Amino acid sequence: MKPKKLLICFLIGFVLCPGFKAIQASNSKDSYVDRVCGEDQTNLWLDIVCVVDNSAGMTNAGLTEVAASISSLFVEGQQLGIQPNNPRTTRVGIVTYNQGAQVAADLNNFTSVDELIDKTFRVLNQVSTSSDSYLHAGLESANDLLEQQSFNTARGHYRKLVIVYTSEYKGTGS
Repeated sequence: MKPKKLLICFLIGFVLCPGFKAIQASNSKDSYVDRVCGEDQTNLWLDIVCVVDNSAGMTNAGLTEVAASISSLFVEGQQLGIQPNNPRTTRVGIVTYNQGAQVAADLNNFTSVDELIDKTFRVLNQVSTSSDSYLHAGLESANDLLEQQSFNTARGHYRKLVIVYTSEYKGTGS
């Protein structure tokens, strides 16, 4: 019984391991190539939520840097949004937080890199009047967004990623 479990775990690990070697179809048993995985950024299947502190401590210049950072993550030609003819897409949402949190862009807002860049700079252009920075509020809102628009949907199996941009962290928030 134990050898079967070990074999199953080994096979699962072999299939899921991102750096495994795949045998190239050829007559030579010594032909190995690295598995092509993650090398083509235009072919990612992700749901990403950027959680951004927009409290007064972030500063307007800091928000501009965050907008530039988010924009730099995506390349021209990258497939954004939901495209029924091409499921290999990345969706991006933006949540801002300070004392509370707000969904500035849900996972279905962006359909191109240009649109993402434009709206990101428009949304992240001015800090709030609040000096509170409750990361918990931002993360909770990101979780809610993923619960509503990713989990238990046709994209439920896509990888989820939350990226946090913060100036500071105080307390637990509620």
